[in-house]
Amino acid sequence: MRPTIKDIAKMAGVSTTTVSLILNGKSDKFNQKTIDRVMELVKEHNYQPNFFARNMMTRNTQTIGVIVPDIKDYFFNQLFEGIETFFTEQGYSVILYRTSHDKEREEQALNFMLSRSVSGIIFATPYLIDEKKYEVIQKSCPLVLLDRGNLERKTGKFYVNEYDGAYKLIDYLCNEGHKKIALIKENQDYYQLNERTEAYYDVLKKHNIKIDEELIITTDLSVDGGYDAIMKLIKTKKKFTAVVCVNDYLAIGAYKALQTNGYSIPDDVSVIGFDDIEFSKYLTPALTTIAQPMFEMGADIAKHLKQKIENPTEEMGNHIFDSKLVIRDSVKKLNKNKKV
Repeated sequence: MRPTIKDIAKMAGVSTTTVSLILNGKSDKFNQKTIDRVMELVKEHNYQPNFFARNMMTRNTQTIGVIVPDIKDYFFNQLFEGIETFFTEQGYSVILYRTSHDKEREEQALNFMLSRSVSGIIFATPYLIDEKKYEVIQKSCPLVLLDRGNLERKTGKFYVNEYDGAYKLIDYLCNEGHKKIALIKENQDYYQLNERTEAYYDVLKKHNIKIDEELIITTDLSVDGGYDAIMKLIKTKKKFTAVVCVNDYLAIGAYKALQTNGYSIPDDVSVIGFDDIEFSKYLTPALTTIAQPMFEMGADIAKHLKQKIENPTEEMGNHIFDSKLVIRDSVKKLNKNKKV
């Protein structure tokens, strides 16, 4: 039968509190003889602390709950990897719950995490969480929201400055002489991508380029969606020299459709994406896109959540991450004086 902390204390002739403090590295108030005796008995009897009992006393189960819409999405995949890497190194366990963009599953996920008494929750949601529920959860469990600021709050905002990244990317396209620029955007209210579309409108306005709504196609946020969008554009018979895809998966589909229909990239049509997923640099030609510090963002969020767990009264502050323009081979420079 495995010994308990009470058994170790009894054999050592000390209190259970003394044993607990020594095992948790808080032994400075005890003499070396007592410490050595306790540790000798622990080793001799192969004593293993009761993880859950210990953590219930400290109110830190060293378990983190992560709730994401889709782990196949490169952004959330890399974000989770950053979170998991940091917490694993800190001796924490991480529970992942995928919601598939379903609000009911989000409710289930939150309830599941709370029922497991996790030490903290990182919650990525495209929906608006109830403000009262948010406040209630925060009182019992630190909660980091990745919601693009949907819920008004002064602190605890973590997000990438996507508007700035998209603006730089599309501005680069216009500076290369492109004026007939198509846009492939998502057909769902996907919280991450609104700023990318806003940047499209703002950059074209800056360059005095008239918005042609026929060149704006909404589709599923996938490779197939990008393929279908290009097929629709081709059927309109409208001329376009460049395509802005609001993520790289759409760009991959766009490549396939354009090349299938005899278009050369970038000689006939330039293509740009967003996210800099792993495959982007291996496309032919390599895709010009925007890179986000997804892994680093996950690790940074994890670091601040751990600080909040250990110091509940401290504010987490707001953390905005920059994106980076990655210029490769998918954009052709046009003669600015030539009519296109």
